[in-house]
Amino acid sequence: MMTTSPASQIAPLIGAVESFLAVLDAMADQHPTNAPDMLGARAILDRDLQDLRSAHAEGDEQTVALSLLAIVNADAGMADSGIDLTRPPLQAAWGTVQEAAAPVLDALAG
Repeated sequence: MMTTSPASQIAPLIGAVESFLAVLDAMADQHPTNAPDMLGARAILDRDLQDLRSAHAEGDEQTVALSLLAIVNADAGMADSGIDLTRPPLQAAWGTVQEAAAPVLDALAG
């Protein structure tokens, strides 16, 4: 396990999650029928992102790992809620989150 989560690895992940949240907001505006599910998913991801930021700032590696896992596994919960991550804007934004998470996951795995 790594001893620190370098900002050079965490910063792109935070940016990717923030971008995904913006896309999710836009999709909720465009699809009012699915908006409650999308906004619910957004709230959960936003909380996980805040936890990741705080844990990283405090050097709490365990919470960084847990927050990261919650973020990268959020796709299952979104799919269960009927959020279609294959829609082009969501698919691209979620792919960016997954790509940004990969080096952090690798570093945490050791």
